[in-house]
Amino acid sequence: MKKIMFLLMTLLPLCLYAEGNLRVVVSGIDPEKGEILAISLYDSEKGYKSEESIIREKTRLNPDQRTYTFTLTDVPEGSLMILGLQDANGNLEMDSGLFGIPKEGFFCSQNASVPKWDRCVFPYEGDDAVVRLEMIYW
Repeated sequence: MKKIMFLLMTLLPLCLYAEGNLRVVVSGIDPEKGEILAISLYDSEKGYKSEESIIREKTRLNPDQRTYTFTLTDVPEGSLMILGLQDANGNLEMDSGLFGIPKEGFFCSQNASVPKWDRCVFPYEGDDAVVRLEMIYW
């Protein structure tokens, strides 16, 4: 009986912590604006501001590809922010011009037009889910 109780007490917290797969569908891609698409997932405003993402991926687009789906695995539940860019010059950074206006296409959760934590954050409960986002060009 003690062994069963010990196992229950040890394994129960693991069952309560949910992780799932998050599919991020990005549409509105202009293939002529760059061939590298990158995505970052943040779980805190502090992490976003210090660029400490919990998941980061990139892919090379086909010349005619206007939609791409990232599948992020083992995503922990919580408050999350998705931020991505279509990198025109391969430096994997958002290049900006005068007044900080982006020179490259980007996308962020909640389809926010400005990538700020309070505009992009969304609750994620750890279940498999799909998020649809639009590429933004200025």
